[in-house]
Amino acid sequence: PVWGVEMVLTGGQTHEVDSSDFAFNIATKDMLNEQFEALKATLLEPVMNVEITIPKENAADVQMLINERMGDIMGMKPGLVDTTIDAQVGLRHMFGFVSDLRAATKGMGDFAMEYSHHTPIQAFEAAGIIEDRKAELAARK
Repeated sequence: PVWGVEMVLTGGQTHEVDSSDFAFNIATKDMLNEQFEALKATLLEPVMNVEITIPKENAADVQMLINERMGDIMGMKPGLVDTTIDAQVGLRHMFGFVSDLRAATKGMGDFAMEYSHHTPIQAFEAAGIIEDRKAELAARK
């Protein structure tokens, strides 16, 4: 989706033969495709609140897993047996986390996540994502 873009039609004419909602939608789409790069758009990614419950002896290993995924540890709650780690991690970095968590905790770790907010992706990462998407679309043709 594209957010924060406002378009104002400042001129134009209608004709009985070639003016329709469909024609104006196509013209708008073509204009947006032409101008999109000039808009300096920013890709956003969903950030998830993640709550991880682990045996306390695995806390350092799981902190490292969060750091590898470019996550932010928001807090830790140590218990007698388990430790709970609260973190925020980009959704795209969470794929495969369950396998890594289970490996690091010998199957004893568990986690839950829920949507928090969107945040801009760094420019160098966005460039790679855009190129991958262009290649994917070109392969479909």
